[in-house]
Amino acid sequence: MITDFDFILNTKKINEKIQKMDLRKYFDDFFTFNNLDAVNIYNFLFLKEFDEKEDDENKVNIRVSDINCILIKSWHDFEFSNEMLISLEGNIDIDYFITSFCNTKDKLVFFRTLLKYVLYSSLKLDLNFCYKQVAKDEIDYTEGMIQIQKENACMFRGESNYAWNIIPSLVRNITLKNGLYIDYQSLFKLYEERNYPLSLIEKYKSYFGKICYIDYKFLSWMQHSISYSPLVDFTTDYRVALSFAVKANNPNNFIFDDSAIYIIDFSHNDNFITDENQVNNIISNMHIAVLNSKIKPGSVLSIKDMSGNIHLLNFKSYKNIINQLIPKYLIIDIPTNDRMIVQKGKFLLFYNYVVVNGKMFSTINNNIHIFKHKILANDKPALLKWLHGNSKEIINSYLMDPYKFFND
Repeated sequence: MITDFDFILNTKKINEKIQKMDLRKYFDDFFTFNNLDAVNIYNFLFLKEFDEKEDDENKVNIRVSDINCILIKSWHDFEFSNEMLISLEGNIDIDYFITSFCNTKDKLVFFRTLLKYVLYSSLKLDLNFCYKQVAKDEIDYTEGMIQIQKENACMFRGESNYAWNIIPSLVRNITLKNGLYIDYQSLFKLYEERNYPLSLIEKYKSYFGKICYIDYKFLSWMQHSISYSPLVDFTTDYRVALSFAVKANNPNNFIFDDSAIYIIDFSHNDNFITDENQVNNIISNMHIAVLNSKIKPGSVLSIKDMSGNIHLLNFKSYKNIINQLIPKYLIIDIPTNDRMIVQKGKFLLFYNYVVVNGKMFSTINNNIHIFKHKILANDKPALLKWLHGNSKEIINSYLMDPYKFFND
């Protein structure tokens, strides 16, 4: 039994480190540690990464020294007692953990805090979890950025509000009480049962004939007609992104908000696809889990699709959390309509990930480099003047309606 370890003092020490983490508030949008019980904590901190085929009986007693985890390093970081380390490096099962370490409130709070520190530190370290940003005085938002466009294989996206995440329109506003698991069949039902005079499937049929399944052309039509799809618009023309960022069609919208330009370098990217059959195959096997409550590390969550089928989301280990939260993605260069052509558009398709309260992990992964540039609200009038004076065809209203430019 541990006698010389001050759980309250060390909880405070860990909490101070957590408070100094620059990404703490971001991660707090996805995880909760309130009321986390000893079983969840044990699952996350002590369970080894087992093959799914192994029996549960073989997962009870393990040696912490065998765990691919930074827990032991955490002990040393805080100069925890040797007695504590020796106890942890023995055979630990859940009963021993509860009786020896979590039988009082102070001990339970300590391990919750440690779990938070371990998770946040691991995410930041392993995922390089931040957008690369450039100071304002190092950027020329007009001619300088166009030069970047000429010299690099880049895509751009403009957001009217800097605080917004890159997230597909399909999952921004789904607010079901217990969330929703969206697989191929549920995706079809979402379009079939949406509250329109005719379902979106029926509307599509009236224009293009019979549709028995959802494919890339259907999703691109949805994205550019009602903005309701798992696709995200990007452009290879910086001026197009700038127009959306400063709301060139109506500058009074978001006039007091800082805006953002996202830049993606896709020059050496294996996820770049021009084969429509490949895209359709991925769409037919994609899934998205929409949660309306934060994730408890160490837990398993059940969630239903629109047919009532139950799907399990495993957050027991660090590896499970990474696999569930980090989206897979494609950069799709297959124009399907005039609006896409005029906008010099490409799509990002995000799939196989979890959305939490309308937010997703937007790091994507380490194979793609995203830069996020801030446009201060005070700079917008000058940028609008430059845009209107040098690129009349890039006005936002023309981008949304390609034929309006020729009528005006």
